[in-house]
Amino acid sequence: MPSRTLSGKIGITKIEPMPFRIFQTTLPLKNRASRHGAGWIFKLFIYALLLVFLFVQTLAVFAAVLSQPQPSLEVSDIDTREFPLIRAEVKPRHLPDPAVDQIDSTTLQVLENDTILPVRSVVENYEGFHLALAINPGIALAWRDVNGISRYDKLIRGFTQLNQSLIPGSGDRFSLFINPDYEQTGFTDLDSLLIALADYPGNMRQMQSSLISLQHALEALSADESGQDKTLLYITVLPLLGEDVQLDEMLQTALDHHITINVWLTENPEVSTYPQVTHLRTLAEGSGGSLFLFSGSEPIPDPASYILGLGKRYQISYLSQVRKSGEHQLGLSLQTSAGEVTSPKITFSVEVLPAEVEFINLPQKVSVQTAADGSLTPAELPVEITVSFPDSHPRSITKASLWVNGSLYQENTAAPYFNFSVDFGDFPESQRLSLQAKISDELGLTGQSALTPLDLEVLPVPSSPSSAFWRNPWFLGLLGALLVGLLTFIVLPARRKRRRLANKVPLSEAGEQTLPPAQKILATLTHLDADNTPLPEKPIPITQELTLIGRDPELCQLSFADPALEPMHCQLRMLPEGKFLLTDFHSKAGTWVNYAPVGQSGLILKQGDIIHIGSLTFRFGSGSGIASDARGNLTEDPEAALGTDSDPQENGTNETRKVR
Repeated sequence: MPSRTLSGKIGITKIEPMPFRIFQTTLPLKNRASRHGAGWIFKLFIYALLLVFLFVQTLAVFAAVLSQPQPSLEVSDIDTREFPLIRAEVKPRHLPDPAVDQIDSTTLQVLENDTILPVRSVVENYEGFHLALAINPGIALAWRDVNGISRYDKLIRGFTQLNQSLIPGSGDRFSLFINPDYEQTGFTDLDSLLIALADYPGNMRQMQSSLISLQHALEALSADESGQDKTLLYITVLPLLGEDVQLDEMLQTALDHHITINVWLTENPEVSTYPQVTHLRTLAEGSGGSLFLFSGSEPIPDPASYILGLGKRYQISYLSQVRKSGEHQLGLSLQTSAGEVTSPKITFSVEVLPAEVEFINLPQKVSVQTAADGSLTPAELPVEITVSFPDSHPRSITKASLWVNGSLYQENTAAPYFNFSVDFGDFPESQRLSLQAKISDELGLTGQSALTPLDLEVLPVPSSPSSAFWRNPWFLGLLGALLVGLLTFIVLPARRKRRRLANKVPLSEAGEQTLPPAQKILATLTHLDADNTPLPEKPIPITQELTLIGRDPELCQLSFADPALEPMHCQLRMLPEGKFLLTDFHSKAGTWVNYAPVGQSGLILKQGDIIHIGSLTFRFGSGSGIASDARGNLTEDPEAALGTDSDPQENGTNETRKVR
């Protein structure tokens, strides 16, 4: 037993402990190696996470920079009614420095079909803006400083400074949105919004962060179709994680509807690297605004800088260089403190046609008698033309010319442009003349009449009787006998009879002196007052078949000093059947008959029609209702006498009557 025990102990001490010791020394070495490898893998994983985070942050900042709206000009409402003067509306957006960058005729240029043109005038119009205040309340807004003033109170106090920059009654609008469902809209002044803000019943210490107020404010501004500029101020605590996708969608909404978002975030400075802050900064800067992190002591930004330049729209005008009909491109270029800002080019259409020229009452044939001394009767032919603009853009005439047989015969470079004279002495023989009139306007376009034939017949000197006939004594004796008989039997008895009648009839009862016949009056215009009552003035006689009416006495036969009239406002033409056609030249004030507008095709006038030309009112008297008595007084039908005298004028001349 003892020996077995001993041998067992020896066996235990010599044989069994060896494997145990080997096991004891080998196991710790393997554990240390595995632990060392796992530490390196963990560190690499942490480094990789940091790199991914930095990469995402860099991408977010880069995306915010790329998504920032660029300075631009929007051109709209191109008006070509006063062509070649063109007007357009201009809306600037996101200018680099609205306080410095000015829009006037010195900084703005027109790009018409790639041609740089100067701006003639710039008129600024203020249309107001729409500002929405959205608040995401939370406990961070309720934190107070040592004086017991909360961060919320400080921010609202800074916001109220905006009132100093507003103009009452200028058209500005304000809206308020606070979580979860407190909404007040339609304010026309900031004080009303501040009163609604003071009435907010919520407890900020119990509120959870949410983007509901921001979303509702964006929806309200997006639905606003007033055309006003839109801006949003978002006062918020730190948003929750996972709301980045929703913030990115809101940024796209702001860009689509030109909404600028500024964010006032209430948190401690160490949250500036948080993902929520990164997305808020992207939302603000991407829409053209900014992010302000407020921990309670930083100076609050002046909210007046958020509305600087908002609500302004400009109307510009320039002289177009377009010389042909069709579609054309228009753009604008503005010099700013940061460089040149251009607008996208937009297309506009304009119809540009040369003027139409016609001869007025040009005869088809003229017979000219040659006298013994070589003089001609008539010696000349007055020629008159009329001009109209088929493109409805009346403009000034710079030159008019008359061409005879294809050669330039007479040229007028000053008013009156439309009157010429053909001297028959230049054409000593009978022939067919071909006449054509041409005019050039301020655009450089030339209009011409159709070739019109004129048959000229030159009659020779009449042959004189034979001289032997006058020297025949029988003829002279007979002629003397006839003269004696005429004197004895006709002249002397008639003279005695007149003497007897003169002794019987007093001088006061003698017949009135026969007056020469008055000139033919085709129609009249009677000046009326505001109540359509005739003024104590003589009616204006219309004695020509074509009468141009306007403000410029050099262009029109009948002119009035009325600022509402165009230089050439309208024309009154007598038709072959005796009726009168009144046509408007696309004037701004218009021409009206019986309170109905007259179009470019014209309107046939009737007796007694009420005509409004500019700010003047007339009653039309037709030729059928006008009589001319022996004294030249005009009467308009038997019931009403106009009581006016007509001024005679030579036939075929273009007399201009100017009425003041």
